[in-house]
Amino acid sequence: MEKYLLKNSDTIPDSAITHRLGTRTLKLGINLLGLARIHLNSLTSLEKAGLTTQENGEPNRQSSDFFNAVAEPLEEGGFKASKTGHQLSSTIETLRHHEEDLARSNKNLLAEITRLKEVENSLRTSEETASLLLEQAREMQEEMRSLSRRLITAQEDERKRISRELHDVIAQTLAGINVRLAVLRSQSVANNEDFHEKIEITEHLVEQSVEIVHRFAYDLRPVVLDDIGLIPALKSCIKSFTDSYGIEVKTSISHSVEELNSSALTTLYRITQEALTNISRHSKASLVSFSIRPSKSSFRMRIADNGQGFALPEKTSKRQPKRLGILGMRERAEMVGGTFQIESVEGKGTAIQVEIPRARVPDESYKS
Repeated sequence: MEKYLLKNSDTIPDSAITHRLGTRTLKLGINLLGLARIHLNSLTSLEKAGLTTQENGEPNRQSSDFFNAVAEPLEEGGFKASKTGHQLSSTIETLRHHEEDLARSNKNLLAEITRLKEVENSLRTSEETASLLLEQAREMQEEMRSLSRRLITAQEDERKRISRELHDVIAQTLAGINVRLAVLRSQSVANNEDFHEKIEITEHLVEQSVEIVHRFAYDLRPVVLDDIGLIPALKSCIKSFTDSYGIEVKTSISHSVEELNSSALTTLYRITQEALTNISRHSKASLVSFSIRPSKSSFRMRIADNGQGFALPEKTSKRQPKRLGILGMRERAEMVGGTFQIESVEGKGTAIQVEIPRARVPDESYKS
């Protein structure tokens, strides 16, 4: 700087030189205060060497102009740096606000994620609980069905036993009493009309008792079903129904139905009994159509009447005690792998249809 001050002491400083010096100073990282120190040191050195010019005690004007010219790039750089610093501070402040907003958003997001996880866990727990309850309900339903089948099986076995007892023991005992009364009358020595009349009355009562016992035994379990087969048992049941209620029954029964096992045959007979009982009690019908027809894979029994019919509920349940007969018929059909359907329209009659697979169902199905 001393060189440039000495060289240009009497002239206006070259702007290119001073700008270059100022730019170099700026690049070296020297600020305005540092430049002032360098300039002062240079003037002091020149003054000691006696090379400075003074006018009225003031510093050389060219020296001042030179300093100002060199300092100009520093001032511009400082202004730009200050402006840039201000912009940078503003940018940093904006970024800080964005960071705070982002932190709040992250906090809210974490809270929402935690809440969603809790909801998910709650839903998973509820789903697992519902699945467990559904499985338990299915198990209980299966247990109830199994219990119902065992009860029906036990009931059927008990009916068979009681029927045999009534037929083979009680009926025979009553018949024996009647025979003894007849012998007693024939051996009577005295011709006592009153005595003979009492014996006749007693014989008549015994005969009525035998008839009642036979009918009761047949209702419990028709011997003909076990001894002869389903078709004779059905014909006997239908004849008894017609004689009792005066309702005509048109029948069409395939003889091949006898190929079914005992469980399936008993099922068809019991459903027929229940259906005819319902017709006699509720239908007010004058005609019944009864048929059993074979198909390739099953036997289909259909019992239809021309009675008053009824409105079918959407779902048969235990809360409808009047429909327990329908539930029993359906349960019996399903026990042997079959299906049960009922159709009824008010004023147009009722029809039930039972389908039993032709494949022989094991007899143990009644004892499942």
